[in-house]
Amino acid sequence: MKSDLGPKLELVQSIDLDCEKSKAFAETFVKLLPNIKTLRFDGSWDCGCGCEGEWQQGLITVLSCMDHLEHVEIEFECELSEDIGTKNQIFPKSLKSLDIRFNNTFEQIEDENIYFYDTIDSSYINLQSITIFSNRMLQNLSSGLPNLQKVEIIDFQDLDESKLIKFLKTNPQLRKMNTTSSSYNEEIINTVLSSENLEYWHICSYGWMGTEVNNLPSNYSIKHLRISYDVPAPIALKIINACKSIKTLDLSCYEYHLNSLEWSKFERRINILNLPYDIHTPNHIKDIDALRLFKSIYIERKYDLGDLIIRIFFEQMNSIKLNNYNITITTKSFILELINKTN
Repeated sequence: MKSDLGPKLELVQSIDLDCEKSKAFAETFVKLLPNIKTLRFDGSWDCGCGCEGEWQQGLITVLSCMDHLEHVEIEFECELSEDIGTKNQIFPKSLKSLDIRFNNTFEQIEDENIYFYDTIDSSYINLQSITIFSNRMLQNLSSGLPNLQKVEIIDFQDLDESKLIKFLKTNPQLRKMNTTSSSYNEEIINTVLSSENLEYWHICSYGWMGTEVNNLPSNYSIKHLRISYDVPAPIALKIINACKSIKTLDLSCYEYHLNSLEWSKFERRINILNLPYDIHTPNHIKDIDALRLFKSIYIERKYDLGDLIIRIFFEQMNSIKLNNYNITITTKSFILELINKTN
């Protein structure tokens, strides 16, 4: 690389790395590319390589030596080594975004271990976007980060609900939030809805057993609400109706409870609705057509469902007789537009 690019190496600002990099490589790498601002690290590989955490130590070396780093994206497939835990802050204070993905390791992330991402705290005042997946991270960031706009809270073992609530209350400036958790309660939902700046909220959850939601505060800031997977329909309806300024409702991954959602109890018309590309969706279209609840409805196929399901879906959609919507059909989507939007 040095012989090919020479002095141009100092102009490189973005780099992609895979996990097969040792500490020795990392030390050479940071000397050759001192001005990197964006680092993407791909660790989604076969964990049976026998490298025993050396690549993780190499990653820490890279992160701790890049003084101008602003954006970091890391994807892991296997368990992090406890031996490389560190209490030292390895990310530069210039950091603006940290996006970390663990594909198959949520059950392996334990709070008693300190991993390199746990050193992020409120001293990172330039931070605008972050992925959180430990109680320690929640606690470290609960003093408030004035520039933080986007946060994704990933499900992890033993989520401390009190720490999550404190984090939300001390960061009222958040504008976009994804919450993937098996620990929801009414206080958490109330805290989110009490935000005056949040514009986008994605609720993704698999564990609501025993959760009761009664009185929810009205929210006037959320414009885009996405609800996925196992949120019970009665709770979903209450959250939807609590969002008084909602413009887009995304239910494209809400197949599990869509049949139980009572469309007739929606309190206001919403501009855009996203529905799942599912053989049951045409039944909902019939109800929505009569109620005229949405100005536009989008049904988009985002992955291969098999020829049979696709053919059945097309036949069902083509057979629907709509009174209030015009429908446009493409190879991967159906778009319905309300005919008379003024009424």
